Amino acid sequence: MSTAIDPFLQQLAQKDFLTYQHSVAVADYMNKFAQKLGLEEDHCSDSELLGAIHDIGKLSVSDELFKKLQAGQTLNPEERIQLKLQPEKIYDFIGTNLLSDNIQMAITHSNCRYDGKGTPNVAGESIHVMARMLKICDYYDFLTRHRAGQKPLSADECKSVLIKNSNTIFDPMLVEVFNDN
Repeated sequence: MSTAIDPFLQQLAQKDFLTYQHSVAVADYMNKFAQKLGLEEDHCSDSELLGAIHDIGKLSVSDELFKKLQAGQTLNPEERIQLKLQPEKIYDFIGTNLLSDNIQMAITHSNCRYDGKGTPNVAGESIHVMARMLKICDYYDFLTRHRAGQKPLSADECKSVLIKNSNTIFDPMLVEVFNDN
């Protein structure tokens, strides 16, 4: 992984160590997932980097909102909009020169849902494969990680949640590959 992003990950660790740990775990899931899919080495590296930086935009979120997030409190509509914009904030911190075209497209599609109900309104396999992978890896780690006010799910429980949300939030073919041990 690029050492050029280390300062941003260190900032994230200082702001919230759990989010930093989550980003590192998602990077590992993404790399393994890309290898499992048989993607080329540069796509595996890009997938790992995307996993590591996917929450860097949260550095722009106010400390108050961040604490509310970490406490598992309900967000108001304004706060939800602020969070939906956070993937684009990655560029404010990292810029684009360190990010491949694949990573940039995946960031653009990171709020997409497989059924097209996300933003931008892109659906199915038109969503960049790394964005579809990230959606699964991010959600999996979120559900299996201990958070304030919620008990982590077991791996099997989480896999059931992924299957239940296939064809809506997640790409069903990718869920099948991810869940296949």
